[in-house]
Amino acid sequence: MKKLFLLFLLLASTSIKQEALAQQNNLIFSQVILVDLASNATQAVVVPAGKVWKIESVGAGVANGAAIMLRNSSGQNVAYFGNNPSSTVANPSFPFWLPSGFIGSFQNAATARGTVSIVEYTVVP
Repeated sequence: MKKLFLLFLLLASTSIKQEALAQQNNLIFSQVILVDLASNATQAVVVPAGKVWKIESVGAGVANGAAIMLRNSSGQNVAYFGNNPSSTVANPSFPFWLPSGFIGSFQNAATARGTVSIVEYTVVP
């Protein structure tokens, strides 16, 4: 019984220590950003240090074939926002989060204007 009790204390103290080391941040609303993309245009984006972006919606003025890609700074596709089932990048669900310091671009492959709706938050420790 003593061994069982000591084992329980050891596991409990390890769990408490891990919780104490975990960092919990708060997000405070900063601003709403609307990225307007002309047809077949690319727009560079940078998430500022100390901020995170929450992509709420993406759309283009075309019913079929609407396609807005999110690419990282290396040009690799990160997300495909559209209705093309043959895309090699998953069509993410919303909201879609971008971390602090993300550098990349939105590319509108549609033949109509596109928009990306973003809410920016400040990360507060």
